[in-house]
Amino acid sequence: GTELVAKSEPDGYTLLLGASANLALSNGLYRKLPYDPKADFVPVGLAATFAYTLVARNDLPARTLGEIVGYARANPAKLTYASAGNGTGQHICGALLWHLSGVSVTHVPYKGAQAVYQDLIPGRVDLFCDASSTARAQLDAGRVRPVAVSGPARLAYHPEVPTVRETGVLDFEMESWAGYFVRKGTPAPIVARLRADFERVMATPEMAAMLEKRGAQPLRLSAAESEALVAREIDKWTRLIREAGIVAE
Repeated sequence: GTELVAKSEPDGYTLLLGASANLALSNGLYRKLPYDPKADFVPVGLAATFAYTLVARNDLPARTLGEIVGYARANPAKLTYASAGNGTGQHICGALLWHLSGVSVTHVPYKGAQAVYQDLIPGRVDLFCDASSTARAQLDAGRVRPVAVSGPARLAYHPEVPTVRETGVLDFEMESWAGYFVRKGTPAPIVARLRADFERVMATPEMAAMLEKRGAQPLRLSAAESEALVAREIDKWTRLIREAGIVAE
């Protein structure tokens, strides 16, 4: 879909539901993409951000992030962390946590989050950095245990869980984001009309309630702020992913 929009007519009739995965993370994972995430798209507006929650099997002896990193440092590659697949946000979140902590934890990729929990709950894998919105049900049911959240602030529905930064182990923050984009070159009046419609919908209480119910943090950014955020995110995650040697294959 991203490539299709990049090659579409810049007339405002074809929009991209763009996210950090296909615009920022993919740019670091793949050396050559069939589109340029910076040059080919203009944001209509960013809707929301989504944090990740590091969860552990209930019987893992190390309980805090500091204890987990300490154990991993003393026992290289003994701990395992699952992901929903190579190159997913869950993979990158976990890989960067351990890379920036300077420890070796073995990656176990699965085909989707549901498959991860089928092994995490009975203890066949140790850790999983999952989207907070999908981890919520498993945590509320007591099937797994929370360790830390990746965003800049604690989650309203799990206020007892610290952020990674609050643990003092490392200065790390990661959130996914999503919004609508059009192809670069779309006439300014059309972009302005789309932005006005987007902002009108985003300002409704119903939209804010729906996003918050899904564990998202609604965004209210100007056009310039959205463009600046996307550019920063592309640069940041491209650099971090390549420095860590994370690949999608």
